[in-house]
Amino acid sequence: MTSAGTGRWSVRLTARLHNPADLRPVLFTLAFFVYQVLVFLCANHPLTAFVLVAVPHFLLHVPLMNVLHISIHSPVFRSTRVEFVFGTLCSLALGFTRTCFRLDHMTHHRHYLDPALDTNSWRIETGRSRRQRYALRHLFTVYSRAWRLAKQGGRPIALDYIAELSALLAVFAAFLLAKPGVAAAVFLYPMVFNMFAVYYWAHHQHADLDSQNPLSASRTYDNATFNWLAFNVGYHAAHHHSPAVHWSKLPALHESLKDRIPDHLVLPSIPWWSSEYGNAAIERAAATKTD
Repeated sequence: MTSAGTGRWSVRLTARLHNPADLRPVLFTLAFFVYQVLVFLCANHPLTAFVLVAVPHFLLHVPLMNVLHISIHSPVFRSTRVEFVFGTLCSLALGFTRTCFRLDHMTHHRHYLDPALDTNSWRIETGRSRRQRYALRHLFTVYSRAWRLAKQGGRPIALDYIAELSALLAVFAAFLLAKPGVAAAVFLYPMVFNMFAVYYWAHHQHADLDSQNPLSASRTYDNATFNWLAFNVGYHAAHHHSPAVHWSKLPALHESLKDRIPDHLVLPSIPWWSSEYGNAAIERAAATKTD
């Protein structure tokens, strides 16, 4: 395709979006899905397929998971049918259907200051490896928990849940029938790993932060490179303050709020492997700001 053709295709795709800024996460997701399909078609051995998908997925899982996060807060496409197809493609890389993730995540948004109602409460697990145990618990319970929320939400939401899950299972089954081992390596691994990873990172965003002030109840990561790669997910206090604000507007919102966010809760980077919080990373950040 020529550069002119690519430009026209990009313009047509942008016209289908609610917000032009969503072109980057859409193209990123589509590129990863195309890569998955190419590996599926070309690889003949499950181990080869696993290595070819596992390595880039591990490196890119944070921005990948946040594409779905973007779409549940504000629809990406103007057409509900296109949004449904895009959601199914996201699910093949991310494990969650849009309705499943939206029900669970939005309940968290409504109740994250109330541990009795928060579906993602960090208070249940205690002691060593609590972050890992938290992520495993949610990995195995999120679909059943979301189904209960779907039934409570009424027939239309329950039908959305069923339709999206059916579409995901149908597409995955087609791949599985064609190449069982390769399909599991290419699609099942990313789905399971990502669902674990979503909650692994979510735990760190709120753990040990008991507060009724939204600006003191989550950690913010203000590293510019990380936020560009991860579609501004690091601006977590700003996101909880105004969940409806589009992801592309979060840096500006963070700037307007940062004087009200406690300094020790604005970290320069994510402690990727740490299972505990309070306190070396926070103490280092606080010392740096004091100096």
